[in-house]
Amino acid sequence: MTKAIFLYWSSCAWKSTLVKSMLEKSSNMFHLNIDKIKWLISDYNNQNNSYLNTLDEMLVSLAKTAIKNEMNIIYEWKSPYIFNKLESFLKELDIKVYQINLEAPLEILKERFLQRLKDVEINWWKVSNKSLDRFIEIYNEYIDTKKEDILTLDSSILSKEEMILELEKLVNS
Repeated sequence: MTKAIFLYWSSCAWKSTLVKSMLEKSSNMFHLNIDKIKWLISDYNNQNNSYLNTLDEMLVSLAKTAIKNEMNIIYEWKSPYIFNKLESFLKELDIKVYQINLEAPLEILKERFLQRLKDVEINWWKVSNKSLDRFIEIYNEYIDTKKEDILTLDSSILSKEEMILELEKLVNS
């Protein structure tokens, strides 16, 4: 049976690491990645929400293809609008959707963010956010829209390996 894992997140809570590990360890796992898709639109920018409906349609189309091919889905995004639309679509198809908060206390996330900025300089990595103010805005957006009634994995308490095991249990249940 096809399953979907929705990750609600705060920056630096190990989202990318967990998704990458799930793709490496799980068979038939599709990463529904809005970050890759949105930047394929020539005039997309984070301040302009005019493409929300278009992105929603694209995600549903990709999800349909993954489901048709009996693939599990892992998806992360902070927009409740798109999450809710995609979740409704999957539930209509009787797909089990697991929702998980990924978080840690702000001070720990801030330390990780500042370390990420140092790593970016050294390794020439590309990151979309290099502003501490924007980082805190994203954290506050997560707190304001966080779903209290779902599983929360706190990366200040659990190791990356323990968090991966929790996700694998859901996929294999």
